Amino acid sequence: MKITGETELERVLMINEEKMLETLAWLAPEIGLLQQPHPQRSILGSVTVEQAARIARVPLSEMLYVLNLAAGESEERLSEELLSGADANARM
Repeated sequence: MKITGETELERVLMINEEKMLETLAWLAPEIGLLQQPHPQRSILGSVTVEQAARIARVPLSEMLYVLNLAAGESEERLSEELLSGADANARM
C-alpha cells in the first residue's frame, strides 16, 4: 500500500502497527506518545498523514518518504518520485 498525504493514520497502522508507531515516534515524538494505551489514541484514526505532519512540524515529503520506507516501498522508487515531483515544480 502506498502511503499518501490523504492516508489516515489508522490505515498506516494497519500495515504493521508496532513498526509504524515506532516510525511515527521517531519522526514526531508528539505522535509517538500515543504508543501507550491512551484516551487520545482514538483520534489517530481520523488524522491524515498530512495533518500529522503539520501538527508535528515535519515536512510532508519527509514524513511520506520515511513512512513509505517503513512500509516496504523501495528507496529507489521513492527517490525517483521525489525527483520527478521536484522537476515538475521547477517548471511551474
